[in-house]
Amino acid sequence: GIAFVMSSPSVWPFALVPLALGLTLTSVLGYSAYKFLPAIIFKAIGLKGGGVLAGILQWVIKALITLLSLLIAWLVAFALAQPLSGPALERIVRAKEAALGVAERPKNPFFLDMFRSLKSTLLGLGITLPMVASLFVLSLMLPPASIVLIPLKLLATSFGLAWDFCDYPLSVKGMAVRDRLRLVWQNRAAVLGFALPLSVCGLLPGVVFLLLPGAVAGATGLMIEVERYNATTVGTAPNQAPGLD
Repeated sequence: GIAFVMSSPSVWPFALVPLALGLTLTSVLGYSAYKFLPAIIFKAIGLKGGGVLAGILQWVIKALITLLSLLIAWLVAFALAQPLSGPALERIVRAKEAALGVAERPKNPFFLDMFRSLKSTLLGLGITLPMVASLFVLSLMLPPASIVLIPLKLLATSFGLAWDFCDYPLSVKGMAVRDRLRLVWQNRAAVLGFALPLSVCGLLPGVVFLLLPGAVAGATGLMIEVERYNATTVGTAPNQAPGLD
């Protein structure tokens, strides 16, 4: 997927959209939190200047708030940048399909592409966040179990990413959500194998924004391979979309 994006100048403008949105949102949200949040917290806890100890305490709290606000800003920026980039990412899907010889599909309105991307993101978060949160709580309650819980959290995160990436080509096809979920789950070994390295790379801040266009292009190729494989084993026609919306 990354090789396709790098070798296709026609998709470069679309590939830059997630990174541009991510950097812009992270900067705006992070600066806003840094500028206004410390004063709000100082006022809420009644902390005022006037002494060395108070000054040190303010500096420590402000440093912690800055780090936390940057982390939250990055998470919120990723959550917002992906659906806002939906139309651009779907253009990459169509370009990848054309490169693989798939017939051009009817184009969707701009806001429909964005709505589909938002719905996919929310569904992925709704599935993975409770799982990751539950595993995190368990790791706090049972620290020795972290040796098992940490890999499980990585798998849950990988499945969420796999759903996000693979949903773009399936959404362009016009498949119903239940059919998309069933197809991804039936091929869970392939999609998890595809998403697991991306989850590891995603541990580095900002890398997800760089990988997102290539990941979507790669997921498009994966889903086409899955369809063609199914066509040879169960007789389903390639590019067929069961359960159209």
